[in-house]
Amino acid sequence: MSAPAGMNPSTPRAWDIDGPRLLPCNEVQVYAYAQGCMIGMLDGQLIENHVTVTMVYVSPPWRGSLVLQDMLAALKLCYRHVGRLPRGHANHARRT
Repeated sequence: MSAPAGMNPSTPRAWDIDGPRLLPCNEVQVYAYAQGCMIGMLDGQLIENHVTVTMVYVSPPWRGSLVLQDMLAALKLCYRHVGRLPRGHANHARRT
């Protein structure tokens, strides 16, 4: 598995990162998989050249920060400016 920029490639990871994927309505998603099961998802909104992270999910939580770092590193490979919504604004409507 290749490591996103800024990561130490000698550090073994038990998961793979898929994305970022640009979906309709400028929604951006990054996924983390371990043994074929989704263990993490990052949702964002692309506005101009900036991505605002709107939701992050990692399970189980004990590896959350490492999986999150990998998902953010993959996101930053494609989008230079990444931010987050302030607390209280994280509820966004999911498009199906």
